[in-house]
Amino acid sequence: MAGKRAQAAPAHVTALAFLATGEALLGENRWQRRHQLAFELAFERAESEFLSGDLANADERLTLLGARASGLV
Repeated sequence: MAGKRAQAAPAHVTALAFLATGEALLGENRWQRRHQLAFELAFERAESEFLSGDLANADERLTLLGARASGLV
């Protein structure tokens, strides 16, 4: 199981770069203009952070997302 996680980790690091770029391209007012897309990008980024072992950033991002949720999933 640890071996499989280690093999998959580089993909999550790459995904983090793509997701961060997507957030940056949406700009500072992304939450007003494209709330759903901004939420999805941030959520996927938190998941990639978690899966790559960056638990502190994943937890912080998910906490912030809780305040931005528009409803229950």
